[in-house]
Amino acid sequence: MTIKRWSAKRDKNERQIVEALRAIGCEVERMDAVDLLVLYQGNVVLLEVKSPTGRLTKTQNLMLERGWPIRVVGCVDEALKAVMDRPSPAPVDQADILRGLG
Repeated sequence: MTIKRWSAKRDKNERQIVEALRAIGCEVERMDAVDLLVLYQGNVVLLEVKSPTGRLTKTQNLMLERGWPIRVVGCVDEALKAVMDRPSPAPVDQADILRGLG
């Protein structure tokens, strides 16, 4: 599955990062507003790849302000750390959810 992206410009370091992520078993999809949608061991991570002089777009800044959990990375090591150092989600109590719906 490939999600259509409108901008053809990609950071030069993105290819190495994608290859490294796939090498450790990640599913990686290239996106538009945020560069990469990564699935690793059941966790979804949004990665924005930036070169040393790269800056976030207006849309990316807005997404961060709205609470989107975007991790900005510039190299393979940062990308691997971003996907591997994900905190475990808080346990969900089904009874609490059902009470909230009632």
